[in-house]
Amino acid sequence: MTLWTIQDERAVAYLQAHKFLKGDLRRVDPDFRYAYRWLMKQLGYRNAPVWFWCKKPDLRESGWAQKGSLQYLLTVYIFRERVTLTDFDLWHDILNHSYMAWDEADFDSYDYHWPEYKDLIEQSWRRLFAREKFDEDWIGKEAYWQGTAERLYLHEVKSIRSFIAR
Repeated sequence: MTLWTIQDERAVAYLQAHKFLKGDLRRVDPDFRYAYRWLMKQLGYRNAPVWFWCKKPDLRESGWAQKGSLQYLLTVYIFRERVTLTDFDLWHDILNHSYMAWDEADFDSYDYHWPEYKDLIEQSWRRLFAREKFDEDWIGKEAYWQGTAERLYLHEVKSIRSFIAR
């Protein structure tokens, strides 16, 4: 499947030197490391994931990276079985240590707070892998799909395009 990833100069240099790229948990915002470790455990990853977009990013928009920074858009082709697809918005429930509700009624019954209800909240995060079971009126019909893989190999990269983040 064709995917896109945005990487900085350091990551691209690592990819070119080592012929693969892996995520680096040290480069993840400390507030998000717990969520990343949870995801890594679920997927059996030893390293932080490499993230991909399923829709080509519009580089005319802002928010892809720190404004004014040199970045690279990599177009890649990875076999589907190597990629785990998740919904961008649902992933943010995990980043924010929030309960992942199936629907509005589930959300209305929710009064779980981190870390008091940590186990129950984490159990709800498994829903990340079952988007089709959510009420579409609750989360929307259109998913903004993202993908993860433990590694990106240089031979999977089809093009590299530099840009300055807006």
